[in-house]
Amino acid sequence: MKDKIKRILSKIFGNTTYFEPLVDKTAYPAIEEGYAGGSLADSNVLVVADCEDIKEEALSLLKREKAYVNFYHIHSCDELDLSEAEAKFIGKIDHIINIVSDKDKDVFDGAEYNNEDANSFVYLLLKKETDYLAARDRYSTLTTAFLHDESESSELQSSSIAMCIRGLGKVLSNHHIINNGLVASSKVPIKDIVNTACFLASKYGQVMSGEVIRLK
Repeated sequence: MKDKIKRILSKIFGNTTYFEPLVDKTAYPAIEEGYAGGSLADSNVLVVADCEDIKEEALSLLKREKAYVNFYHIHSCDELDLSEAEAKFIGKIDHIINIVSDKDKDVFDGAEYNNEDANSFVYLLLKKETDYLAARDRYSTLTTAFLHDESESSELQSSSIAMCIRGLGKVLSNHHIINNGLVASSKVPIKDIVNTACFLASKYGQVMSGEVIRLK
């Protein structure tokens, strides 16, 4: 009789489903001036950039997060050697932050199509990095910041790059890679760009893989 009553009540009210809350139980250090909630502390962060003038400020801001950080300056994607970069750390690379400008990366070079425009540059960069990270099958994050001017060509490329990052979000999450990005006007201070990249690479970025933030 009791079982019959339970079946009737179940049909009326449905079955109870329990869900585990999304809670990160890790005790991160309190870094009041940080943007990563302490989640980058003691991790290895590689900054890959085509603009060397941002090096000192980028390193300073990331060290404030108590991360171990190295800066890798490149002019082309062929120059990036991730094995060489990783050898400078104790342990594996946990986070890669790309900072790419649109300087000398217009869609057209005079009357000819530029094979090294910003779209191609970011695509090849992400391909090399995702191949490297996916092969290790361990948690890591990949954050790409694209700095653009106000020209029509640069605006178009920023939209294309944003779509590329969004499209890779779900695919890379299957390989334990959290992929996010940001698109910023060249008028945005570099500290705001780096701080936003830290936020996206941190525990907060885990819940929004494939997100692209626009800074103006």
